[in-house]
Amino acid sequence: MEIKQKLENALHAAMKANDIASKRTLRIILANIKLTEIENRSPLEDTKIIAILQKEIKTKQETINDAMKANRLDIIKENEQDIEIINHFLPKQLSDEEIQALVQNVIEELGATSMTDMSNVMKTVLKRVEGTASNEKVSFFVKQLLLKK
Repeated sequence: MEIKQKLENALHAAMKANDIASKRTLRIILANIKLTEIENRSPLEDTKIIAILQKEIKTKQETINDAMKANRLDIIKENEQDIEIINHFLPKQLSDEEIQALVQNVIEELGATSMTDMSNVMKTVLKRVEGTASNEKVSFFVKQLLLKK
């Protein structure tokens, strides 16, 4: 619950500083966390909170992509600010090279040779990265490396 406490503390600080963007973003995140806790009927672990943060970033990125098509610079700027705020609460993300090396190691460990092994490779890699890389990036590198085999 360490991340949740950091989020709540940041919200209080944003309220004192009258930081509108941070207040809005943190309230949305905390509401999503509370909704999930109610659904699960128990407090969330940090790994689940990280998943919520990553999902929120993915949603914001999709909104940015749609706003670019509509040439809505105001929406783009707002969502980029939100992503920047959310990133402060995520663990340091792995670089593309680090993800690729990890995927390569797992492929070698499991003896994966084709795309039929993708689910096993994905499960193993995702357990190891736990919030330090997005599922999309991991999937991209798994596909890329398995197709070379």
